[in-house]
Amino acid sequence: MTDLLARIREHEKSLAANTTKVFDLPRREGFVGARFQCLDPDGLERTVDALQADDHEHATVDYHAALLVEACKEIVFYDENGKVVPQKDDLGPIRFDQRFAKLIGLEVDPNAEPEEVVKAVFTEEGRLNAQLLSGYGRTVDMWLAGVRREQEENLA
Repeated sequence: MTDLLARIREHEKSLAANTTKVFDLPRREGFVGARFQCLDPDGLERTVDALQADDHEHATVDYHAALLVEACKEIVFYDENGKVVPQKDDLGPIRFDQRFAKLIGLEVDPNAEPEEVVKAVFTEEGRLNAQLLSGYGRTVDMWLAGVRREQEENLA
């Protein structure tokens, strides 16, 4: 029985890793997007657990920033014909990191964590637009929940 459960778990992880969707970044629609992949349920639980321990007024924003970092498979640009062009360099796919910040001209601390890069993407005139970040995060979160629900229904 344990072997069967292990095989089912591996199958779920495989489905999750191969299910992706590109969401355009707000204010950069048609130019820059992020390809998200379904998270391993254990990885998502770790993200939620870590942030539930952090009880402050920006916990929702921090949760969505962490979710976007964890679920982002790669950053994509669109060419003049609207074709998706994944961004990568010698280190691999570019995600929400220093390489992405440099690529689109964001000024972030050189030691900034990926969550801070996400927040910089959603900063306007020097202020974090928490509503825009959380709205985008909720959109990705709802897509992830739908994929997980569909996978569970397929296994039932």
